[in-house]
Amino acid sequence: MTKAERKIISSFFKNKIYECEGQSYEDFFVRIMVEHNPNFQSVPAYGNIGDRKNDGYDKTTGTYYQVYAPRILSERIREAKNKLNEDFRKLYNYWNTIYEIKSYFFVVNDKYKHGVEPEFNKAISELESEFPNITFGLLFNKNLEDIFFELSDFKRNEIIYIPDYENIEFDASGLNLVIEHLIKLKTNYLGYKFPEDPNREKKIAFNNLGEQASNYIRFGSYQKSELDQYFKKNSDLKENLRIKFSTLYQKGKTLFPDNSDDIYTYILRKASPKEEQYIVNAVIVLMSMYFETCDIFEEPLEPKPKTLFEQ
Repeated sequence: MTKAERKIISSFFKNKIYECEGQSYEDFFVRIMVEHNPNFQSVPAYGNIGDRKNDGYDKTTGTYYQVYAPRILSERIREAKNKLNEDFRKLYNYWNTIYEIKSYFFVVNDKYKHGVEPEFNKAISELESEFPNITFGLLFNKNLEDIFFELSDFKRNEIIYIPDYENIEFDASGLNLVIEHLIKLKTNYLGYKFPEDPNREKKIAFNNLGEQASNYIRFGSYQKSELDQYFKKNSDLKENLRIKFSTLYQKGKTLFPDNSDDIYTYILRKASPKEEQYIVNAVIVLMSMYFETCDIFEEPLEPKPKTLFEQ
């Protein structure tokens, strides 16, 4: 598997993560673990009894998993910490009498946001002190993705349909929402003097983009602030589209390794569901935003500081 192919598969995995929450995320986690570990057993909930806070386990190693997948984790950190503590105790009181618990993992759908780990450290530390013979851990989406990549190509495709690398098409779902938003804006740029951005110009030059692509990037950047406001309320959509544009960029690099203008044109055409100007303009705005965040095209390399011997 090439580096570019891995990025493509990773993009499809992330898209699946952003679609999942609650039970659908638990089902997704269980599907991966069943394929990864033949000893893994899922525990479906039975009526009022439930699953006794055990979403899956491996009795041969004494490893247990409990899944937590709220819609927005950042708004429920305190609840998540309490759930970690309370759920483990309920699991321990029931399951330890059946198969000894040797390790316990709290599986969190963090939507790749990261930064929440420290919030759980205290709860983990308290459990470790009270149950010194048990290993505790947190399992986030990046960890789950690593497990996913340990699967064979066949098993990965059984879980997530990944089209042939050479024939990947852009899924425009979600793009229409952005197009509708941009159309509703009544911004008049006539006579407006647009500020120069040295960082943008530096990146344009570094990627050797021609005049037309460069002007598209500059034009698109003028509506970026308005798009930022929209995405503050639609962060999942922003991330979903970021992955799709990044995927197209990786494919474009394999098709046109020596021509940045062709890569830009390839992304623009593939991402535009119709060749109508208002749609193309919306895609140009999105490309400018992801250009600025270096999700498409490369970030200029900073010169390394001279060593003492080179000065």
